[in-house]
Amino acid sequence: MPIFVRLISFNTGGGTFNARKDSRAINQALKEIQDKGGRIISITPAIGGAFFQGINATYTITYEAPSSIE
Repeated sequence: MPIFVRLISFNTGGGTFNARKDSRAINQALKEIQDKGGRIISITPAIGGAFFQGINATYTITYEAPSSIE
C-alpha cells in the first residue's frame, strides 16, 4: 500500500503555543486519516523560529492508505 505524508503547522506569532488547541487539530487529522482507512506509521514534530518572530511547530504525519487523504 502507498505511503503518504500530511503536514500540520502552528505558529505562535511571538507568544506561546496553545497545547489544547494544537492537540485538538492533530487528533482531528489523525482521526480523519484512520476513519478513511489510513494506518498511521509515525508522527514527527519539528520546532523552529525565534521568540520575537514567532516559533513554528510542524508535525509530519506519515500514513499508509490506498490513496492520499486530504
